[in-house]
Amino acid sequence: MAKLKVFIFIIVFIIANKAISQSIDTVTINIDFPFGNNEAHCTALKAIGTEITEFTTVELDNYSFKWTGVSVPELDSTSTAIYSYNTDGSYTIGLTVVEKATSKSISADTTVVIITPTELIVPNVFTPNDDGVNDLFKVFYDGDTELEITIFSRTGTEVFKLKSPTIVWDGRNSSGLKASQGIYYYVLTSEISNINAKGFLYLYDNDPTK
Repeated sequence: MAKLKVFIFIIVFIIANKAISQSIDTVTINIDFPFGNNEAHCTALKAIGTEITEFTTVELDNYSFKWTGVSVPELDSTSTAIYSYNTDGSYTIGLTVVEKATSKSISADTTVVIITPTELIVPNVFTPNDDGVNDLFKVFYDGDTELEITIFSRTGTEVFKLKSPTIVWDGRNSSGLKASQGIYYYVLTSEISNINAKGFLYLYDNDPTK
């Protein structure tokens, strides 16, 4: 029985020493944006040798976590944190992990760039009657991405076509004549697939002198 106890003690000792030898080498930060570009969900990752993994639930009691940054995070004392941003810009996210058994402290930091997606603006009505109010049909994205638009009459006749970062139509056809009041159909394309669009617009001539 005594030999069995010694044998068990040796096994426990070896396992304990192995656990100590598995002390983390470095930490890193994984960042996702599951609910939009202004909410960064961060997870602490540990590296032991070449293996990078999350901290398991069992391991959490062995470490303390402190998240820092320009923005104050939520849940800043666990292995995860959430940062919310209201303004575009570059933000630093910092993490310090302390191994309680050895007081070993390991830190990491990274930078996230927050950019609010640009909105494609396509009006659905304009009044080209030269009164200085809503006289032009304007399509705008970011001022740099080239857009191409083709506008058709209800009978399918091409009325206007332009390729430019900013689309401006004064309501005249390729011959320089004013297009008739009515509904028109447009097809908008670009090199960026998510800003391609098509739809209807209404040209309304509300000149009070007519």
